[in-house]
Amino acid sequence: KDKTLKADHESCTHGLVVALKNVIDNQTVWQNPYTSVQDWLNSNQSGKFLSVLSNTGANDPLNNIQGYNNTKAIEAFNDNYTDESYVVQAVQKVVDYRNQVPAPGSSSGWYLPSEKELSLLCGKEVNSIYSNVGTDMRDFLNGTNGPFQKLGDSATKLRLCFYWSSTESSYYYAFDVCFDDGGVGSNNKNDGNGYRVRCVLAF
Repeated sequence: KDKTLKADHESCTHGLVVALKNVIDNQTVWQNPYTSVQDWLNSNQSGKFLSVLSNTGANDPLNNIQGYNNTKAIEAFNDNYTDESYVVQAVQKVVDYRNQVPAPGSSSGWYLPSEKELSLLCGKEVNSIYSNVGTDMRDFLNGTNGPFQKLGDSATKLRLCFYWSSTESSYYYAFDVCFDDGGVGSNNKNDGNGYRVRCVLAF
């Protein structure tokens, strides 16, 4: 469903790869101060991208695999918004990571997962991510026989904490997943506690 990914990387239809480490070891706000990315897109990039804004229904964008689209749309916002203080920090840190950790040339490059992709990284496939996502995938990746354990110092386990997605919830909020229990929700973009960021890519 990610038309932006299809247009930019038509052959990337095989699956997703998660980065071996968090973008940063500490936490970050999504955006501070905040404003609506989608409002800016509507005024400046109308029709170019799928909506990064979502309600919580089963047919809404948060249930779509479209993190590449969201990241590219937010990058356009970050690059062109007139007040640089409103940059979406969660995506800017992904761009910084992309420059530091090159991805395979045949891939999409690193991006911030959508809420759907983030839920898949934590739990299982469900039709509506407000169902019981769980932590099956997190447990596999972090487990004794999982890839992160086998890779040793080359990888870090997924923390049992909140991770930001690239899906906007409102002017004030962005979607996240709690990797402690697989809970899907949204929180204030400039939450003082900050959440973590983990990249994915399509190949």
